[in-house]
Amino acid sequence: MKNIFNRWKKSPDLPTDEILVKPKKSFAGFGTFSGVYLPGVLAVFGVIIYLRLGWIVGAVGFYQVFAIISIAFGITFLTSLSIAAVATNMRVGQGG
Repeated sequence: MKNIFNRWKKSPDLPTDEILVKPKKSFAGFGTFSGVYLPGVLAVFGVIIYLRLGWIVGAVGFYQVFAIISIAFGITFLTSLSIAAVATNMRVGQGG
């Protein structure tokens, strides 16, 4: 039986000491969605949309605002997916 220094531990649901399992690896990264996509969307929709929302409603009307925000969301969504693809699939080279 290996000890904890060899990264083996006993299975909690099995009664015998003979059966050992490897512990699950924990991943501390953010991933594509919460590390790349979400910050990109929040940066675009953050201050600009919420500071201008009242002005837009007063200028064009309540129902037209939904169309404007839907178009803006579509553009932002595609842009964020492009940023996520570039950030996660491409190798960063040397230089600045």
